[in-house]
Amino acid sequence: MFNGFLRKKMMLLILFVIFLLMMVSCGKNSSNMPSQPTPPPVPTQEILVSNENELANAILQAGHTSTAIILTSNIELSTTFAIPTNSIITLQSNGDDDFSLIATMDGAAIRIEKDGALTLENIIVTRTVGDKSYGIANSGTLVMNGGFVTNHTDAGIVNWWTLMMNGGSVHNNGSRWASTSIAGGVDNQGYFLMNDGIIRDNVGIGVYNHGLRGGTFIMNNGVISGHRGHGQIESGSGVHNNGLFTMHGGDINDNSCFMHSRGGGVFNRHTFIMEGGSIQNNNGRCGGVRNSGSFTMNGGTIRGNNATENGGGIANGINRTFTMNGGTIENNNAQQSGGGVYNYLGKFVMNDGIISDNTAGENGGGVELFENNTFDLNGGWIYNNNASLGADVRLGGGTFNNNISDPSIGAIGNPPPQ
Repeated sequence: MFNGFLRKKMMLLILFVIFLLMMVSCGKNSSNMPSQPTPPPVPTQEILVSNENELANAILQAGHTSTAIILTSNIELSTTFAIPTNSIITLQSNGDDDFSLIATMDGAAIRIEKDGALTLENIIVTRTVGDKSYGIANSGTLVMNGGFVTNHTDAGIVNWWTLMMNGGSVHNNGSRWASTSIAGGVDNQGYFLMNDGIIRDNVGIGVYNHGLRGGTFIMNNGVISGHRGHGQIESGSGVHNNGLFTMHGGDINDNSCFMHSRGGGVFNRHTFIMEGGSIQNNNGRCGGVRNSGSFTMNGGTIRGNNATENGGGIANGINRTFTMNGGTIENNNAQQSGGGVYNYLGKFVMNDGIISDNTAGENGGGVELFENNTFDLNGGWIYNNNASLGADVRLGGGTFNNNISDPSIGAIGNPPPQ
């Protein structure tokens, strides 16, 4: 009888495990997760509009046909302009003009419903009044080829599904910090592919990449610049990453944040992979990158950043991992320690790359190893750095494993062989 009871309990446990696996499998179904955006079909019809009523009628007339709605003048919006489910719309100005959609109310200027698609060309999306107000709220597909999204009190773009930015500018948004968003530029909770364009001079964060819904931010080119944190922002002002951020190219520059030792350029709390591009001339208590997750640098350049405390180029946090497989960390400055890299109770693995010409006011011009940390040096070159103590590498505690036996693959104090 007792064995029969155990068999019954085991069967129930097995069924429960199968149920959980089925739920996980359903959760990973591609239909439930945003994927890489693809450009909508080329419009097959055109509709010219000059006022809000004509704009609304154009949406009805378009139906599910890919349609270019062409503005022939500026249009004031008294209500949110909605792109319905299964609608495929291109918004553009007539000729060489840049006409505006001007929101005169609270809430989003444009809203894209689930499975709706909007391509933005030479249109300015702006507003004259409105509190708690986004520029574009996207639950479908948004492709930005040109135009401006500007002057909104919250984020310029809130993306819950797929966003492709090929050009244009998102700037001067976020004048009011909202409880629902700390991004002034792009608040991404879906899939954001940045191929070009500019995100600049927004209050708070340039791009906030959430992790709750698996936020993915792929940066191939473009510029994120000129963001300034303020009293309610506790993160990097260029990019705050809680999901997956992969940087292949582009430039993150001239951002600053001085709250709670976050990075001026990038604050990473999950997974950041840098393949190329540059993070430069950012300022903060940590300068270029503050890593509180997993940061892998395969290429690119981190240069000219300044930290008022530690980590001019990179500050690697407690129990976190920074792996350097390539790229260059150069000409950064920390007023205290770690001009190039400040490793604070974390793990730093250097397999290749260059750390040179960095400066620290106190310790570790190239690399500062603070207390209980690990530094595995397997390759790469650390040279020509400057500090009061430990010009290239300063061991303040922890474990330093110098595994370089062949000077052709790396060295401390010498540049790569010519």
